[in-house]
Amino acid sequence: MKLYSNCKIQGPYKRPDNRLHMIITYPNRPKTTVSYPKFLMEQHLGRYFKKNETVDHIDRNPLNNDLSNLQILMRSDHAKLDVVRRKEQIFICPFCKKTFTLSGKNLYDAQYNYERNKSGPYCSRSCSGKASHIKGGKKLTKVKVEYYSLKGVFR
Repeated sequence: MKLYSNCKIQGPYKRPDNRLHMIITYPNRPKTTVSYPKFLMEQHLGRYFKKNETVDHIDRNPLNNDLSNLQILMRSDHAKLDVVRRKEQIFICPFCKKTFTLSGKNLYDAQYNYERNKSGPYCSRSCSGKASHIKGGKKLTKVKVEYYSLKGVFR
């Protein structure tokens, strides 16, 4: 514990999301909270992380804090690996019967509307507007959003 030799260390404590963290009190400085994996890697390397460095779990399990499962990544690379993207989906417009695709935020919005019992999704604002003027039952298309990350791990 040479890095934190003159500090008061408390933990590890479990957060509500089941991840572990440490509370470190430096002399003449306020308390700080450090993730347990980061604490372990800093101890292992014998140095503090640079501002643009972060720790990543290789097996994607945040509870597996074994040193062989931890790696140091640049923050930008870590963000690219952990980004969650929605898979593009194909739909048929309930008004004009045209085939179209939705992705990203539009797919999220379609799922949101379905869960609130709203009609759609439609291929365009025009079809949505025309459909709203027709009396009768709403046609709902079930939207099941699938996710993938750049690591290819489904969530």
